[in-house]
Amino acid sequence: METGWPSKSDKIETRASLENAAAYNSNLIKRVLTGGGTPLQPQANLTVFMFALFNENKKGGPSGRNYGLF
Repeated sequence: METGWPSKSDKIETRASLENAAAYNSNLIKRVLTGGGTPLQPQANLTVFMFALFNENKKGGPSGRNYGLF
């Protein structure tokens, strides 16, 4: 499963912002470090892989290019 939050987009996706991406990523890290699972499996261990370390200019759509952690 892929998850993330774009740091920038066009006017249609108003919630795609640097602030919301920072909040999403920091809350994900907190969740993993505190040992919380998912709502359906609260005791499960989470394994998280970073999908994109940097933004990718050749991906499609305004938000699609802005999922990188940096």
